Amino acid sequence: MEPTLKDILEKLRQASNAVQGALIMIDEKCRVTFWSESAEMLFCYTADEITGIELFKIVSPADYHNDLETTLQTLSKPGRKFLPDSIKEFRALRKDGEMLPIELSFSPIKVQDKWNILAIVRDIAEITSPGIRKRGIKV
Repeated sequence: MEPTLKDILEKLRQASNAVQGALIMIDEKCRVTFWSESAEMLFCYTADEITGIELFKIVSPADYHNDLETTLQTLSKPGRKFLPDSIKEFRALRKDGEMLPIELSFSPIKVQDKWNILAIVRDIAEITSPGIRKRGIKV
């Protein structure tokens, strides 16, 4: 029997304690379906505030909307099992308006016969400025 969404979300809650970074799951329409406590701390949005909202509209600055939306839609294509270049760097927008350089690692996850994206988000602000420039993020 396939696990229910409730079962999967509970497993994600448990796993999020072991992951270094924020754990986020989005559905095929890029809407947030899981938002870990680490994501709450990183972005300053509670799970209740963000669940059901399109991720890129909230946490990506306007000039990144198309890039992030395209990446997420490409990754969420049905049957996608291998994600080449599935680690991307973006600048994210916190609820308080602060810009934050982040690294996103994407993996597909099938939930109730639909493909979703599981993302691990890491704050890379602590990397030195030359290191950030080397990896392609504009400071």
